Amino acid sequence: MQLRTRLAPAALSVCLALGVAAPAGAQDIVVVNVADLELDGSEWPADLGRGLGWFRPGEFELRLALDGAPEAYLVTALDDQGWIGYEGLVAELRRGAIVADLGPGAILEGSTELRGTLTLPAPERGDAPLRLRFRAPRGALSRGALSRGALSRGALSRGALESSGPLDLAYGRARHYAQLLGRDLPGSAWFRHLRGRSLAQLEAASDASEGSGVDAPHSSLELRFGSIHGRDGELGPWRDRWRTDDAATFSLVSGGRALAENMQLDRMLPLTVPAEDTVELDSIEGVTVAAFDWGPLVEGLDPVRDALAAHIPADQYALYSPSLDAFSRLLDELEADGAPVVAALETRARDARTRQMYERQLCAPLGLVARTLGALVVRSVAVTGGDPYLRTGTDLALLFETPGPGVLAEWLHGQQRAAAEAHALARTVETTVGPWSVRGVVTPDRSISSWVASGADFVVVSNSIRQLEVLAQVEAGNLPAAAESQEYRFFRSRYPLGTEDETAFVIVPDAAIRTWCSPLWRIATARRTRALAYLEDIAVAWRFAPVLERLGLPPVPRDDASRAIDGLGELALTVDGPVSEHYGSIAFLTPIAELALTHVSKREAELYDTWRDGFERNWSNFFDPIGASVRQTESSLAVDLSVIPLILGSDYRDMIQVVGAQSLEGRDGDPHEGAVVHFTSALDPEGEEIQEAGRDLSGFVDGFGPNALSWLGDWWSIHADDSELLDELLEAEDLNDAWDTLEADLDLLPVVFEVGVAKPLALAGFLTAIRAMAESSAPGLVDWHTDQTADGRAFVRVASTALSDDELALYYSTTPRSLIVSFNREALVAALDRWNPPADENGERPARPDETAPTPWLGESVAFEFEPRALLYLGLMDGDDPRELPLEASFANLPALDEWHRLFPGRDPVEVHEELFGERLVCPSGGTYVWDAEAGRMASSVYGHPGAPQHPAGAQVLPPALRDLARIRLGLTFETAVDGLRARGELLRR
Repeated sequence: MQLRTRLAPAALSVCLALGVAAPAGAQDIVVVNVADLELDGSEWPADLGRGLGWFRPGEFELRLALDGAPEAYLVTALDDQGWIGYEGLVAELRRGAIVADLGPGAILEGSTELRGTLTLPAPERGDAPLRLRFRAPRGALSRGALSRGALSRGALSRGALESSGPLDLAYGRARHYAQLLGRDLPGSAWFRHLRGRSLAQLEAASDASEGSGVDAPHSSLELRFGSIHGRDGELGPWRDRWRTDDAATFSLVSGGRALAENMQLDRMLPLTVPAEDTVELDSIEGVTVAAFDWGPLVEGLDPVRDALAAHIPADQYALYSPSLDAFSRLLDELEADGAPVVAALETRARDARTRQMYERQLCAPLGLVARTLGALVVRSVAVTGGDPYLRTGTDLALLFETPGPGVLAEWLHGQQRAAAEAHALARTVETTVGPWSVRGVVTPDRSISSWVASGADFVVVSNSIRQLEVLAQVEAGNLPAAAESQEYRFFRSRYPLGTEDETAFVIVPDAAIRTWCSPLWRIATARRTRALAYLEDIAVAWRFAPVLERLGLPPVPRDDASRAIDGLGELALTVDGPVSEHYGSIAFLTPIAELALTHVSKREAELYDTWRDGFERNWSNFFDPIGASVRQTESSLAVDLSVIPLILGSDYRDMIQVVGAQSLEGRDGDPHEGAVVHFTSALDPEGEEIQEAGRDLSGFVDGFGPNALSWLGDWWSIHADDSELLDELLEAEDLNDAWDTLEADLDLLPVVFEVGVAKPLALAGFLTAIRAMAESSAPGLVDWHTDQTADGRAFVRVASTALSDDELALYYSTTPRSLIVSFNREALVAALDRWNPPADENGERPARPDETAPTPWLGESVAFEFEPRALLYLGLMDGDDPRELPLEASFANLPALDEWHRLFPGRDPVEVHEELFGERLVCPSGGTYVWDAEAGRMASSVYGHPGAPQHPAGAQVLPPALRDLARIRLGLTFETAVDGLRARGELLRR
């Protein structure tokens, strides 16, 4: 690998423009024991004796703020602990040390003592953190090392002790940034780099000591707290930093579990070290699972086809939209709401701006296309490409059906010219691809990469010549078109073109998934992962060069890169960052389809073989595609997804065993308005799971017969109706108060359990046996009282005889079709009223619900409906305070923002982060990030910071994507005939 710098003056100007602080000169480094600190007006928490919580690393913050110190770190062994009690946490903290760079001559010329603040978590969760002001008298300070008496080992010479200050600082820095890395926070590339460079200092000192035979300097803190090397991948040696990383960082596909299982994109190959022994890529066997036989399912099907399906290859995914307006509205929806259900589960408060990146790259701003040209020029739109790795880089093509391809192409050429004029490194290219004359504009880092070609009735703009070549092969008839594939015919028949409100039709064919599981794709994905980590590291070293110089860190060992990254090629430093000849840039990695891999290492081949074997074990007989339809209106967004077949190792298998071939019909599940959350499922009473449970229960109680559950019908449900108690739970001061409220008023919680009844007489026998068992085993302790509603319908109240009438009780009743159980009397009566409506004031009884009406549920097997606030209630039930979720997401951005405030004085840290990493850090409740001068740190205008958290009454608890939704409806249908899954979802707006 060669490294060359392009436009070095421009690169330097970028660093200066960012406002990096100038080098501070020599360091004056001190170490002080935490135990030697003198507290001002406070005491160490001890012997509190109440409510002491348990903690684990990453769930709490220990923060050090040292007055006037350019750099200071708190070093403890807490990151080596598992769960730890509060007293143990404080004790471990007091065994720690502080290492600080006070600036040149600070000890000799400055004051005689050091002052600062330690912030500890509160003893009880929900309380404010403890802030301890301290001072360290001059006598407690050690210039560059702890005193000899504090060391656990005495093998170092006095000279080594006196010169170990920089190594102590490097150790403290490495340990600090390793802890931040373990939390998967924004700015991880910087944290990784600084940890790595600091470890390099320690490694160099260790190597010098071993090679010289003399008593070389050592870090006294390393001797005391242990080596950082080799922990959990992220804490390993710096030279391995791009070889191991959290696979979740590179997981680019979100959505339903079935979608993820079928495509298996979350199952990464382990990263490997390059080797000289290689094998031919073509010699590695790929996935051999058979393709599904669609013949019987598509016989006689001839759906109306999308016009652009004739121009897209059958082996690529595709999204078809009936109009430019529909396509733009879909993108606006995803951009504004962040794909609501996915965003609700997202823990990061970041905006990657993927849409803007590709619009800028393609020189195709869709909003401007719609406003300028509109439906007269553009009829329908389609998107296709080689793979779904949108965040890091993929070959993408945008196709427009148009009656005037010349007009649209010329408009796009104008956008290309404007982009070329605005970027100094952009170059314009004219070439020929198949039957097309192609005009393109591209920059070295491919932040602009736009290639435009025209057909008879369409225009295509792509970021990849390779993708245009594939499309040209379809035009020439050398590759089959999507419109003629059996998969397309099946899914387009299920989701017909022209359906009212259809916004998009999506298909992921067998051949696409098979390609993504091929040796080329899997091995290239792992290599791109290594390349990206290295490019990020080079970018950090380049952009932060003045900062690193001020910190006195060693230069980057460039020779490691060629050994760590296969085929990196020439590396250029441009004004936009580092660019690899073969792997591209951080902004846009070279698409896998463009990587010319012919040989791989034997280790890579072995890892792929292992991955393939595990993948194939998850499948039963076939390997098949995915289809979906998206419908969008002003009041709703609906998705209908089909996966055929489900893989053998699917997470849905347990559910399928319970449901069997049964389906929800008519009034099954008690559908009704007013339920905050409602779950219902079909039930197979003849299934092995239910039969086994019935036999086990029969063994415990006499009188049940061979199967205690023989009365079961073919459905069950649980729901919670609206109640003031639900809102009171969220108004409680903290989670413990919420639980106290719930336990005290459980009878006010309107939760109802219902199960279908197939044999009413068998149910009567079951309930009689339960009562007999209770009375015989605990005579006189349980009271069974039959009560009735105003119009005479009976129900049973079960309560302890030791409790008063207003204490907790269990209520149940039966109808010819169901058993109803609840702790809440009113909720149970309301359920009875729905099954058999009471007479009105005139004595007239309304008609019973129509049992033959189509089921209102979205799924025939399982249905789940809820108001967005139900997610908060469910969080409480799971032991989490939902109000903490947006607060924690907001706080996760603060470590990076603190760094940018310190390193780039005078700049907005949010703007700096976006400039450096291409993502904007956002506060989940719409607040801003500001500098808290009193605390000496960045804070959220809504939530404050971990040292002074705020829970303002007006703060939004729900994620932004859910606040405007009235209800979320989900449904699953298990298609047993083809071993498939149909999942439907609907988001209803307020």
